[in-house]
Amino acid sequence: MRWRITVRFVCMLAVLACLVSSLTGCYSVSYVHRAKDSQHDPYDLWMAALKHQEGPVYYVGSEGEFSYFRAGTVICTRYKVQTSHLGLPRTFPLGKGEPYLVTEGMVHYR
Repeated sequence: MRWRITVRFVCMLAVLACLVSSLTGCYSVSYVHRAKDSQHDPYDLWMAALKHQEGPVYYVGSEGEFSYFRAGTVICTRYKVQTSHLGLPRTFPLGKGEPYLVTEGMVHYR
């Protein structure tokens, strides 16, 4: 009887740890930095900012000629687009500033 309680408790702790790490992992700079390169087609970013189906899209910073974005609240999607394809009001180094909401008007898709 005591063994079952211990096993259930350990399993619940493992599930809780996985849940916490998955929810907070998409907010880390290293997660966003591993975004796939889509500099030739900012369409995906534009569509995410337009439709908000994944959740709100946030600019999280720039590095070199690329800007990085995070969309979603629970399950995050990340984007990497050349800064020249964007009309951002302000930029800052990746992870150094406060992320701000991106609208479809800031992404020059066409």
